[in-house]
Amino acid sequence: MLTQAGIPVKQLPEGVEYHVRTGDEGAYEFYLNYGTAPACVQEVYGQDMLTGSEVSGTLTLEGYGAAVVRK
Repeated sequence: MLTQAGIPVKQLPEGVEYHVRTGDEGAYEFYLNYGTAPACVQEVYGQDMLTGSEVSGTLTLEGYGAAVVRK
């Protein structure tokens, strides 16, 4: 239904939550892993604000891990 309405849908592993917030400096994507096992999220690009590293495709979240990616 969302895709038919033109709203992009992000595929997430089980136990991972995703939110987007926008501000004057750009868009920020928040990823939260509620599981105990590591999880990989595909199609993520930008700078991880918590680690300072660049994300170029795959974001790996440790168990109970979090990331904030600036687009």
